[in-house]
Amino acid sequence: MSILNWLNKMFFRVFFTAILKLAFVKKAILCLDQILINNSGVHIMAENNANQPIVKLNAQYLKDFSFESPSSPASLVPQKEAPKIEVSLNLEAKESTKDNFEVIIHITCSAKTDAMNIFTIEAKYAGLFTIQNLEPAQKEQVLLIHCPTILFPFARRIIADGTRDGGFQPLMIDPIDFAYLYQQRKTGEEAEKNGNGQVKAN
Repeated sequence: MSILNWLNKMFFRVFFTAILKLAFVKKAILCLDQILINNSGVHIMAENNANQPIVKLNAQYLKDFSFESPSSPASLVPQKEAPKIEVSLNLEAKESTKDNFEVIIHITCSAKTDAMNIFTIEAKYAGLFTIQNLEPAQKEQVLLIHCPTILFPFARRIIADGTRDGGFQPLMIDPIDFAYLYQQRKTGEEAEKNGNGQVKAN
């Protein structure tokens, strides 16, 4: 093969590769023009999809926090009995402005023995979400399952850090299945509704 033929083939390969790369770049730019990526990482079609469901986390923040250790420093030494740990969790979801909802996780934990109240810690952790183009039932599920699932790890860490900073072992709350809690709530509401609707025979 002559040097000239070899150079011609190499030029063709380089030129053909450049065309392929250019076509790929144009296709990628076209895709980027059609897709809007919001802060929560949800991909939303921007063109010809005005009714596309949107769930977006705009902000998350610590709304309230308190830690009490009324029996310290006596509570900091090893106790004769293991403390009883109680954990309660409540959810609150409310619309702040049109299509914007504040979801609050309220966690209260206490450690007690028969002799003393070792500590009580309370935290309210919240997130502000934009939710659009969802049916009421779907919106309720997003607010009570999806949103608290995003927020819970941060609230859990605050509880752990707060108990550690108070001089105790970090209190690590077990992961919570919000879908299961939601289903339990709906089952309870349905049972209560059916119970209230029963007519007793004389």
